[in-house]
Amino acid sequence: MERQPRIILGVMLTAQQIRGARAMLGLTQAVLARQAGIPKAALNEIESGAPSPQPAALDAVKKALERAGIAFIDEDGGGPGVRLKQRGSGEAALRLDELNASNDK
Repeated sequence: MERQPRIILGVMLTAQQIRGARAMLGLTQAVLARQAGIPKAALNEIESGAPSPQPAALDAVKKALERAGIAFIDEDGGGPGVRLKQRGSGEAALRLDELNASNDK
C-alpha cells in the first residue's frame, strides 16, 4: 500500500516515483543503493513506502536519481510523476559509472 508522499527539498516524492525512476534507468536496488551511498535495506524500506524512512537516505536516493538523468514532477492535478531529463536542457546527465562524491551537487 502506498503511503503518504515525502517532501524532500521542496519536492513531494512517493515510493512509486522512486521505483519508477529506478525502472526507467534499468537499475537494480543494489546498484542504486550503492550510487546513493546507502544500504540496500534502506532503499527497500523507501521503495516499500515505509512510514518513517531516514530523510538523509531519501535525499541521497533523490540526488542519485537526478544525477543519473531523472526529473521528478510535483503533483499538478494529474498526480506526481517522473521523467527523463531532456538532453541539451542545460543540465547534463551523468552516466552511473561517473557518479561519485566529487560531482555530487
